[in-house]
Amino acid sequence: MKVFWLSIISVISWGIVPAFAKLGNLSGVATTMWVNWIATIAVMLIMLINGSWREFTKPQAYPKMIVWGLVWPLAYSIVYFSAVKTGGGAITTIANYTWPLWYLIFGYLYRDRYPTKSWIFVTLIVLGVALPLVLEGNVNFSYLALTLGLIAAACQALYGRMTDSSTDNPWLVTFVVSLVTAIGSTIWLLSSERFLLPSGQTFMYLAMIGAVSNGIGFATFLAANQLSSGNPKYKVNFFGILALTPMVQVVLLPILGAETVSPIRWIGVGAIFVALLIFNTQRAEK
Repeated sequence: MKVFWLSIISVISWGIVPAFAKLGNLSGVATTMWVNWIATIAVMLIMLINGSWREFTKPQAYPKMIVWGLVWPLAYSIVYFSAVKTGGGAITTIANYTWPLWYLIFGYLYRDRYPTKSWIFVTLIVLGVALPLVLEGNVNFSYLALTLGLIAAACQALYGRMTDSSTDNPWLVTFVVSLVTAIGSTIWLLSSERFLLPSGQTFMYLAMIGAVSNGIGFATFLAANQLSSGNPKYKVNFFGILALTPMVQVVLLPILGAETVSPIRWIGVGAIFVALLIFNTQRAEK
């Protein structure tokens, strides 16, 4: 039951990301920088409130957490927000939610093998990403966003694999990876772009993503991933609930006035959803 509620919190927290990132309209690097400084501060406040700040007084594997942070959210956030800026929130959402495919592929690095039937869902994933682009005639225009979205998906899957059996405190890990990303993206921005202060309205969008999505959402994702590790039933529930995230994101895009979502793109989201259900079924049969 705890995995269920943690997963639901992640779904709700991540549901706002594409819309607010689109409305913020900053570069991928700038968005990543502001979002993660806000997330770092928000997580620290949460740790002070819930008492998990005491983790700092214990020996911790910080080098390992820093590596995790370089993958997710640093690399992930930069390519993800760049995809939103380049091609829009809807196609980024569709591409990003191929991450269970990457999770399956990375299984080979961990000597985790899957039945041949499991790869049926790969076809549906590919169709889910390709159909909206082909049918809308925006293949050339959206190619960069598609590529960046797929890279983001790979980063999320790799992070999930690396932290699958972790027993580290989720709030501590979230604080470390957010700080690593904030510092890394700041260095990147100062070396490649002009530093600009966002407007008050833009800052509010960034604050919502930072505190809610990157702070609370990342911590609950890690906690649910840890709790479901080694338990096929829990892992199936974890992936199944997270499959609701692209639905929530695509619904919120037009509601929040960030982007009009065509019926064709719903085909892509639907294919992703069906693919994830097949993926869950195959894991249950292992």
